[in-house]
Amino acid sequence: MAKILLESAIEGLTDALSPNTLRAYRADNVIFLEFCEKARLDAYPASASTLLSFIDARSLEAHPRTIERQLFAIQTLHQAMGLSHACDSVEVRIAMRKLKRLPNAPQIQAQGMTIALRDQLLAVTDESLKGARDRALLHLAFESMRRRSELVAFLVSDWSQRVDGTSLIKLRRSKTDQAGTGFMMALSRQCTEAIDEWLSQANISEGPLLRSIHKDGVSIGQKAMHDRSIGRIYHWLAEKAGIPKADRMKLSAHSSRVGPAQELLLRGETVPQIMRRGGWTSPDMVARYTKHADLDPLPF
Repeated sequence: MAKILLESAIEGLTDALSPNTLRAYRADNVIFLEFCEKARLDAYPASASTLLSFIDARSLEAHPRTIERQLFAIQTLHQAMGLSHACDSVEVRIAMRKLKRLPNAPQIQAQGMTIALRDQLLAVTDESLKGARDRALLHLAFESMRRRSELVAFLVSDWSQRVDGTSLIKLRRSKTDQAGTGFMMALSRQCTEAIDEWLSQANISEGPLLRSIHKDGVSIGQKAMHDRSIGRIYHWLAEKAGIPKADRMKLSAHSSRVGPAQELLLRGETVPQIMRRGGWTSPDMVARYTKHADLDPLPF
């Protein structure tokens, strides 16, 4: 439905804007649509919370000026559709101001979550329901190298166990899979055991794979956990592991994409192989994430 609205709005602007401008507006809105599909958010009309999540996700890969242009394109299409939007809301303006505070400074790259760091965090999980969920998250995030919006979009039906103790998970539509056919990724025995333990303890057989846990520690949410929770979980576990605050602050949900990319490069994987596994469309992003791979990746 959202794609139909998009194409209809573009067609309605044909006489008002140049073909190049229309192509640019369409491309920027397609990026927004794909983000919303992965995160299971409504694109049209776009709420402030949806736009804030979009800004947060894009800030890891795009310059603030690019994000500002994309927001303008999203706003223009909303206006063409006659829909209300939050592109010029106070929350969105503040988020963009923060993003542009140091316009010429290079983006701060998240601390890579190496195998050693992942194991440090795993070691401080307990035998509670939350501990089981966090172990499944750590293993799945590290091995799948998915963006946080893609991690929380996984369904139980995307995952299947194999007789050798490993498992497969289906990676659905991504930037490198415009047709949405997806592909299967193999997961290790350790990851498989962690996911199985979590699903068994939580008594989950369908729907979202990774879910929130209520404050009572036993009640499971019916919806997927919020993607922003991932970074908070990493920080909480890092604090529990005794990692200094200055180093904890370098961790984010993106750490479980950066670290594995570095590990794969050191293991001899080629850039195209790393691009496919991490769902990157540009070798520049892989180069950015792995430029320090020859250094000691763990300052802890």
